[in-house]
This record gives sequence, structure tokens and C-alpha cells, in this order.
Amino acid sequence: MIIKASVLNPEQSFTMGGLEYLKGTYVPFYDNKAVNEQGEVDKSSIRIGIRSNSDSNNILQEPIPVSSWSNGTTNYSDFDALLTDISGLLFNLAGETAALQTGKYLIGWQDYADSNTSEVSPIVQSSVNGGEVQLTNNNNDTATDGNTNINSATTLVGVNDLWDTTTNTFIFKGTGIGKNDLFDIRFNPNVSPNIVSQDFGIRMDFYDDVAGTGNKVFSLKKSGKTRNDSAGAFDDDFIHIRGYFGESILNGSAVAYFYGSKSFELEYIGHMITIFKISR
Repeated sequence: MIIKASVLNPEQSFTMGGLEYLKGTYVPFYDNKAVNEQGEVDKSSIRIGIRSNSDSNNILQEPIPVSSWSNGTTNYSDFDALLTDISGLLFNLAGETAALQTGKYLIGWQDYADSNTSEVSPIVQSSVNGGEVQLTNNNNDTATDGNTNINSATTLVGVNDLWDTTTNTFIFKGTGIGKNDLFDIRFNPNVSPNIVSQDFGIRMDFYDDVAGTGNKVFSLKKSGKTRNDSAGAFDDDFIHIRGYFGESILNGSAVAYFYGSKSFELEYIGHMITIFKISR
């Protein structure tokens, strides 16, 4: 497939297959992504297509191998070179438009809201000596910041879902996450302490294999509110855990737990994942 700048209006249009298209209305997308033994995306296997930036079902070109793309003179052999050229052709690279289009590859978010738990049907931790419960999330509810079925529109270009509703784990393998990319996960627990005063928090255990299996590599822990008010009253909190995807967990996963220093009941509202791509 030949893609190149428009002869008549190169600042505003590009041509593909001999037809003219307006810049700023299409984006590249990918399939056939794979991760090598080092946990890095294998660029040699990726296929690139082009679709509308406002309707992902409006596909201008289905994904094809890098070598099937041409600039009109030669066929491409390098993924990065093709992506650079296509990006320059598809995007109106000037001012705010350039910044916004580039930002799609650098920062994005995914939101998952749970409908399994509620104040009427909470998760119960009954030990008066304290304990923890694993956080579950069926991504089947609506959060305060909107419908949760919009992750494809808000995540980074090239990054798939990082939450598995079947295993209730965060997943990293094969999602498009790269080594040393950053994350900020905002957890939203709504908890009722059976006994006060009581301390609460979140812990994430990170593993080197999928679904919380393999070796536990490390844990991250963050304290939430200390409740000194009324026992039996629900109150929600926002707890952030931040970190980066090191090489040891790129093919792995993470399991999240909510803990308290005494007994409690928990409605888990959900979590939001913000992803930051580092420059390479």
C-alpha cells in the first residue's frame, strides 16, 4: 500500500491508494503484537493499519505487515521508520494538534468500575485482629467519571486492557506496556469499620507470570484513612499506588488487597489506571 504526502495540499492532506484524505482525522493502529523473552514488544511481527480517530470501527486500511507499506519509491523494512512517516502524514503536526496527537502515544487512562459489591452486599473481613481481602472488579458498573466501556478511547495508542475480570488481576504481558513505563493506580474503596479506631490501606503483590502466578517479585503498599468516627458507617477513600513496569514484571501480573487493623465491611467501587509512556 502506497502512502505519501498530497501533491496538491501536503500541509493538510495525504494520499493512500491514489485517494486524498484529510490530515488529523485518522490514526495508526496495530495487531499481531508479541512480546519477546526480554519482555519487549517484538516490532518485527507488528502489522499496521489506519482507522478513524473518532470511530474505531471506521477502518481505512486493515493492518498489514511493515514490508507491505511503501512511500511510493521503496517498501518499508523498519517499523519505527514506517510509524514516524505515517504519523507525519496522518497528523497535522502544528501547534496544539501536534501536541494532542503525540500525547495519545504518551499518556492515557483506563477505568474499571465494579458492580459485584455494595453497602448492602459488601466484602466482609470478620477478624477483630485485622486482616485483608482481595479486591475484585467485574468492570460492569458506571463510575463517577463516566461509562467504563470507553477504555479503547482513553488508553494509550497501542496499549490494551490492564485488568483481567476473570482472574481479578492486573495484567502486563502482551498489553503493549514497555520497560520502565510509569503507572498511577487510583483505588476507590468504600469501607465501614466494625470497630474504631482502625487503619486501612492497599497492598499490591507483583508476580513474574500471569494471573498472580509464578514468583512474587515485590509488593507496594499505601496507607489510606484512619477511621476514628462512627463504627458501622461507610465512607469512601481514594488511595494511589504509583510505580514503574520494571523488566522483572513485564511478563507478569499483580494482585491487589485491601487491609484493615480490625474487622470491617467493604464495597469496592473500582480503580482507574493512568499510564505514562517514557521516551525511548
